[in-house]
Amino acid sequence: MRLTIAAAAPEVFPADVERNKVNIIQSIQRARDAGAAVLVLPADCIMGLAGDLEQLPLLREAAEAAKPEILAAAGTLTVYPLSAGALRADELPAAERQDLLCCCSDRPATALSVMENEELCATTSADKRCAVAMATPLGASTTDFVYDGRCVIAQNGFILASGEGFVSAEINFDSCRMKKPVEGTVDRQPKNPWMPLPDFIGRVLPLQAAALARRMQSAHCQKAVVGVSGGLDSTLTLAVCVRAMELLGRSADQVVAVTMPCFGTTGRTRSNAQILAEALGCDFRVVDIKSSIEQHLRDIGHDGDTRNNAYENAQARERTQVLMDIANDENGLAVGTGDLSEAALGWCTYSGDHMCMYNVNAGVPKTVIRLVLRDYAATCGSRTLAAAIRDVLDTPVSPELLPPKDGGMTQLTEDIVGPYELHDFFLYYFLKYGFSPRPIHALALDTFGKKYSPETIKGWLGVFFRRFFQSQFK
Repeated sequence: MRLTIAAAAPEVFPADVERNKVNIIQSIQRARDAGAAVLVLPADCIMGLAGDLEQLPLLREAAEAAKPEILAAAGTLTVYPLSAGALRADELPAAERQDLLCCCSDRPATALSVMENEELCATTSADKRCAVAMATPLGASTTDFVYDGRCVIAQNGFILASGEGFVSAEINFDSCRMKKPVEGTVDRQPKNPWMPLPDFIGRVLPLQAAALARRMQSAHCQKAVVGVSGGLDSTLTLAVCVRAMELLGRSADQVVAVTMPCFGTTGRTRSNAQILAEALGCDFRVVDIKSSIEQHLRDIGHDGDTRNNAYENAQARERTQVLMDIANDENGLAVGTGDLSEAALGWCTYSGDHMCMYNVNAGVPKTVIRLVLRDYAATCGSRTLAAAIRDVLDTPVSPELLPPKDGGMTQLTEDIVGPYELHDFFLYYFLKYGFSPRPIHALALDTFGKKYSPETIKGWLGVFFRRFFQSQFK
């Protein structure tokens, strides 16, 4: 028996049942035009990934009222999840064998999710000698997740179709019953835990931009306001904001790039901040906060010379205030720059750079930011922009909160908290698998043993776990 199976991801909008219903019916029509007998849709597509709002009686009633119209449009087409037997992604491995497993996923997109979803579908179809169809949501949710609408159809360990929005494939169900599982078809061992294959580097920035664009739409904001320091994180954030404006049909000058020099700012980072902003076409502004900080330190009785936490953190908190006030004045969104590695280590100022109105780097570790920027420099099409990005990549990571010496930085982050390549490695296996320090140390030795001694790895691993748990209040 042969049947055409379709998987579709209509764009969804949180709690907008009527709009979602229209998009679902359009996907149904597309599946019928393709001659499909079965259509797999994402989970929660009628209510639109509304999170806790899905418990509201009014929303649940609206969703139930929309189902008859959707089923009427489907006719003889079997639609999941409206039909019994639909599975979530985490239910696939344990599912009983059937000729066709329909996965109505609610998984958010990540740089690795394409590989992970294909691997899950291929492995399951091989193990169970069946066909698997998966649809993931497209759009945004009431949380900070973003969804890319990836759809996958697999059979007997092979990916038959994979793409965003809509895919279809003809399945020979007789072969499902006859063929043995294909071994080794998805056995890919990543060399880098966060970014195992070069193919995925180019997915990070577009996902960030799509998430920001949807957040700006829902917040009805016109501009994005970014503090640019000439460092890695703010460089990526700036590029993301410009791409988001492209998605929204707006010009790059709707991105307000603000540099705020103070005690520790060096000429190199100050220059790169301006070059980057101007090369991208942003509205570049300089707000010198030195006099404000000096006045503030006098107001609280600080002598202005003691290089303690108050001296450093006053600068970070003033910068956050400036950005948020400019955002309020410009009907904008203050877009954060802090990355996942900094958050895990607590390497940020409480109520300073750890706050923003939306943070596009919150799920991106420092080592991945380097890879993304290197890729962006190679593909941006501007020599000036590429040269500035490469100089940013060559600049040591520093908060630049202490005065420079002979024009150079006096604070080097990795000298203080440790190498980011180690911390990102520790973080991956701690977050992804919940490993304790002993197995993480063994894995790190196997990966970095030629570069770092066992004692060095153990020392920085201790720093990682100590900072991770001490900084939970952030």
